[in-house]
Order: sequence, then structure tokens, then C-alpha cells
Amino acid sequence: MRSFLQVLHESEVSTFSPWEELYKIVFDSRYLLLTSEERKQVFDKYVRERAEEERKEKKKRLQQKKNEFRQLMEEAKLHSKSSFSDFSSKHGRDERFKGIEKVRDREKFFNEYIVEVRKREKEEKERKKEQVKSDFIALLKEKSVGRHSRWAEIKKKVDLDPRYKAVESSTLREDYFREYCKLVKD
Repeated sequence: MRSFLQVLHESEVSTFSPWEELYKIVFDSRYLLLTSEERKQVFDKYVRERAEEERKEKKKRLQQKKNEFRQLMEEAKLHSKSSFSDFSSKHGRDERFKGIEKVRDREKFFNEYIVEVRKREKEEKERKKEQVKSDFIALLKEKSVGRHSRWAEIKKKVDLDPRYKAVESSTLREDYFREYCKLVKD
């Protein structure tokens, strides 16, 4: 059986070959080592195993191409406003771009990546906003702001500090101030 399987491998019998295509190996001495029924069973087993191997290989190749495509998108430094048409016009000649054969798949992978980029940008924006707030609160602590402090007076003391200017609006600054005063009170 091993010899017959070896003949099938050496002859590169396709997994899509019908049983009748074995005429390619009829003249090999190992062909006659098995009965007709045994050859059929070994052939069927070979076809099933080889088909599974080919599916795995194809899946692995596709994953590799998808990873290369992703690497291309990372190198392109895409942002949340990037469009597929701009990306494809700039990188359409790259082999990693061409590696994904269907345009529909390229666009799908691109859109999935952009969703991730948007999520990262949103998280980064939230993190920066929290940092600005904590810096502003630290500024108020440094200036010994108490629960009876008045915003108009405190504002004059801190308006030149970069931590004060980092807060995007005066309304937000005042909100942070009131929130801090409540914390001091508690």
C-alpha cells in the first residue's frame, strides 16, 4: 500500500482526478502489487488526504497574502478618513496589493482595517482627553484651590499655564473646576 501511495505522489496524481486516470501509472511495477479493489481504496484515501492538504495549503497561502496586504496598509499609515480608492491608486502596483486577487476582498480587508484604525484613534483621543483633564486637576491642586474658591479668581491665576490652554474650551475648564471643587468638598 505504501508503495502504491508513493507511486501516486511521484506521479502527482491530482486530487480531482477520476479513478480512470490511473492509466498514467499502469506501467509502474508497483501498480500491480495490489488488487483492483485495494488500489481503489488506497486511491480514494489518497484523494481525500491530498484534498485536505491542498485546502490547508491554500488557506495558509491566503492568510499569508492577507498578512502581507495588512502590512502594506500599516506602511501606508492610513487614518480614519482614508479611502479605498486613494489607497488602491497609490499602492495598486505593489505585489502585496495584487496578492489579494478579488477587488471585493481587497476592499473588505481595507474596510476592516479602517474600522480598527478608527477605534484606535478614538481610544487615543479619549486617552488624551483624560490626560488633559488630569493635568488640569493637578494644576488646580498646585494652586491650592479649595471648595470655596471662585472660578473668576482662579482663572486669572492659571490662564497662562499650558495645562490650562490644553483644555479645549472655557466651558469645559469651568466644568472641570466645579468637579474638582465638589471632590475637595467631599
